[in-house]
Amino acid sequence: MDLKKKILHGWNISAEGFSDLIQDDLVPERKLPWLDTILENAPQKDDLKILDVGCGPGFFSIILSEAGFDVTGIDLSAKMIIEAEKNADSMETDPCFKVMDTQEPDFEDNTFDMIVSRNVVWSLSEPAKAYKNWYRILAHEGRLLIFDGDHLKDIREPEKYKKYQHDSYSEEYKKIYGKEPKCSFTKENYKEARGWRTQLPLAKEKRPDWDIEICKNAGYKNVSVQWVTEKVFSDERDVYLHRNNPYFLITAEKR
Repeated sequence: MDLKKKILHGWNISAEGFSDLIQDDLVPERKLPWLDTILENAPQKDDLKILDVGCGPGFFSIILSEAGFDVTGIDLSAKMIIEAEKNADSMETDPCFKVMDTQEPDFEDNTFDMIVSRNVVWSLSEPAKAYKNWYRILAHEGRLLIFDGDHLKDIREPEKYKKYQHDSYSEEYKKIYGKEPKCSFTKENYKEARGWRTQLPLAKEKRPDWDIEICKNAGYKNVSVQWVTEKVFSDERDVYLHRNNPYFLITAEKR
């Protein structure tokens, strides 16, 4: 099985579990910090046409649709799209969802005013290609917002980050909060769900430094980074989970 198929299989395994996590995030106190941060960095237009790449179970698509925008969410996993549609229906919102390759989206040039993603780029088999293709489908002066973390640094420096690996991290969390953190897959199916992490291109790259350089080379202007862990996570347990792997937001514009 090639890398792209392994990644797809892993996200299919995680679809229902990830959907459960998203449902927790859709309560007002958890979703509003994300929405506020997106809108603070969005183009100043009332009628934004937005693409949520790698939408998963639909979190960004739903909250942006609730805010009144024209939103399309795409994901390579059909199972993720099924979950996204269920979640959107439960929230009485109507973003458009499509099964589509997030790295090579099938849209016309200059289609979207804004492209957003959360926890997507780290898991791509060809992330540089994705940045180039997203540039193509952005409208002139359109904006890219990438929320992510350097989720693979434990592979580059295994000894340094050994205590932050999944099992020990869960045990430490349980001691503090009385239960293990929720996960979209079980320990038993870890190999299929995420065993491909070591093969990913970004396992070799320090982020967000890599992303900044790639964006500039792809033609984006005004490329910048913000560290947003404490801004977007309202629950101290979420901040704790990300204390060693802070969330960043990359913003960039089409020339």
